[in-house]
This record gives sequence, C-alpha cells and structure tokens, in this order.
Amino acid sequence: MSNFSRVNNEAQYNAYKADWDRAYKRLLKRFLRTHDTFDGSAIAAWMRKRGLADPVHHNIWGTQVQKYAKQGLFYRIGDRKPTGASHLNFVGYWKKR
Repeated sequence: MSNFSRVNNEAQYNAYKADWDRAYKRLLKRFLRTHDTFDGSAIAAWMRKRGLADPVHHNIWGTQVQKYAKQGLFYRIGDRKPTGASHLNFVGYWKKR
C-alpha cells in the first residue's frame, strides 16, 4: 500500500517520510524489547496495531529492516513464510543482538 496520495509536493513527502522514520525507530526499540526472533512482516503488523500508518511506499517496510540490520540491531538467521501480511512467499527471519 502507498501513501503517495497523502502528499502534494516534495516538501510534504520529505516531512511525512521523516516523521514516519522517527515513529518507526521509536516503535522498533519497543518491539525489540519483547521479540528475540522475528520476521519483517511481524514488525510491520506489530507497528500497524500500534497506530503507525503505512510508509509512502510499501517497499519501505523491508528496507527499514535492512537498514537496522546493517546498524547491528539484529542479524539474519534464515528465511521463513511471513507471519504478517506480505506479498512475498518467504521473508527474512531475524535474531536480536
């Protein structure tokens, strides 16, 4: 799902994305307190239940997982069928550091 329809210009797009990124990071810290292993679709489902709107493009859910994995918060331990909504048959399975 996309939220491109919610923004009218580049400034609104950048502001929406920056706000969304901050909210994602705040929620990710909470998520990691209670989840040792997880797949990316579980993160998105958990955050949506806590009120996080969809990002400006649905692929950002997956890129956020990659971003924070590169920062060392968690690492990939394999692949699995998604536990939440996903257009993929298999998604990365992660373990918290």
